[in-house]
Amino acid sequence: MTLDSVLSILLLILLISLAETAAQTCFKSAVEKVDMPSETFGEMLALSLRLLFVFRVWVGMWLGLGVLGIWAVVLSHAELNFAFSLSSVHYIFIALSSKFILKERVEGKRWFGTVLITLGIAIVSFSRD
Repeated sequence: MTLDSVLSILLLILLISLAETAAQTCFKSAVEKVDMPSETFGEMLALSLRLLFVFRVWVGMWLGLGVLGIWAVVLSHAELNFAFSLSSVHYIFIALSSKFILKERVEGKRWFGTVLITLGIAIVSFSRD
């Protein structure tokens, strides 16, 4: 792979991670908006059906479909192990989204663990046997 193609792959993986984070944030905020119990199978089914009428769920699904298309491009040019490992940057984006968009509490240990996971996977991704 040339430097240009590696940079292109990295940018596409960054886009995948951002879109996946946005999709998961949409799903989480939609579930909170509906605010239904979901302990029994019937309640889970009712919640799922109600979620079909929440706009954020559809945004999340369209983002997921876009991610699938971008993954197809990435995987046609990069090894799965390399590409999927680098997508671990989404752990950081999810933590940021949880804290700043969903207003959830993200403590120091979680930040530290998230950074360690991401660094470890990046090291593995860029290592050559």
